[in-house]
Amino acid sequence: MNAIKNYFATLQSVLFHPRAFFRDLPSQGGISTPLAFALVTHWLGAFFEFLWVSIFKFSQINWLSDLFSTLEDEVHYSGKSSYTLKAKEWLMSLDLGTGFGLILLDPFKTLFGILLAALSIFIGAWFLVSKKTGDQHRPVDLKSTIRMVCYTISPSILTGIPLFGAFIPFIYTLVLNILGIAAFYRVSHLRAIAIYLFPILILFGILMVFALTLVLISVLIMTQ
Repeated sequence: MNAIKNYFATLQSVLFHPRAFFRDLPSQGGISTPLAFALVTHWLGAFFEFLWVSIFKFSQINWLSDLFSTLEDEVHYSGKSSYTLKAKEWLMSLDLGTGFGLILLDPFKTLFGILLAALSIFIGAWFLVSKKTGDQHRPVDLKSTIRMVCYTISPSILTGIPLFGAFIPFIYTLVLNILGIAAFYRVSHLRAIAIYLFPILILFGILMVFALTLVLISVLIMTQ
């Protein structure tokens, strides 16, 4: 019971008091607890989303089944009930099988996403965060970044609430990342945005240089 209570207390703190949470989050420590929190949170969101989406799709399948029955009645098709039942069972098995597969794979997908996001933020923080130590600065290392990122995916649990969908959790996660980086590394929100987007900006710059190089080579070839 204490573990469940602590989990929801942490979730509430991250979602409603992110600045204080990330400011007080220790930079040192293990990553097992943050990873467990992240995997459970994302899995719960995916599981409850699967439930209410399945209920909605089940009602659609019933509607299609009734439609098949009506069409078969119109053409006086013999054995209509068996064909309708087979179509309904096939649609349900296809949808449920896909959904269960995604639920089983969700922890692995979440873990990969956490590591990728942490590596991206770590690269940005390595270049843009002061290397000083003390009360006002945090050491920049991958382990502490992973700890922080594990809590920034807390809004994923909102995908399990009907009508929230993926858009609101996505925006909330984006905002939480900016607030988390700013509070955790003791930097401004503008610098936090730069840290979050740093690898993307670098990649965009490389692509632009590559594109301009190709244009210049093409112009040189055409002028000869």
